[in-house]
Amino acid sequence: MPFPYTPVMAVKARIIRLATLEPGDRIPGSAALSVSRRTRAALVPIGFSDAHHLLRLAGGSLLVRGQEVPILGTPFMSGLLADVSSVPDVQPGDEVVLLGSQGGATLPAEALAERSGLPPAAIPLLGPRVPRHYRTVPGATAEPETARAPHRETAPA
Repeated sequence: MPFPYTPVMAVKARIIRLATLEPGDRIPGSAALSVSRRTRAALVPIGFSDAHHLLRLAGGSLLVRGQEVPILGTPFMSGLLADVSSVPDVQPGDEVVLLGSQGGATLPAEALAERSGLPPAAIPLLGPRVPRHYRTVPGATAEPETARAPHRETAPA
């Protein structure tokens, strides 16, 4: 019998750009792949430099407006493309879920781990560009806390 638990982690981003790919257009970052039909592509600013297991997600999916949509090609260093052709009225700024729930759909850590070939315990390993937001459980006495990942300081110009 599986251990009963409630997932407490989500990985989310926002669409930063939309583009229309025409039949035969190459998928950026995946030179050998092209689209076979007119495709609405969303650029999501999270890539394998943020979560190394994303490199293995070619053919995977994410959630947009509660719908599971396919990742186009292979995620690149600082982003990935998703086919949002089936999502009506999608806009830049819309939330994308790579891990967690949105609407009635869920992408659990176990599915991401299975797809990437990593153990579920490795899924929370995110790079320093990814902001972290910590919250307390409902009814707890502590105030919610927000934290950002450490950043690299640069020397003054």
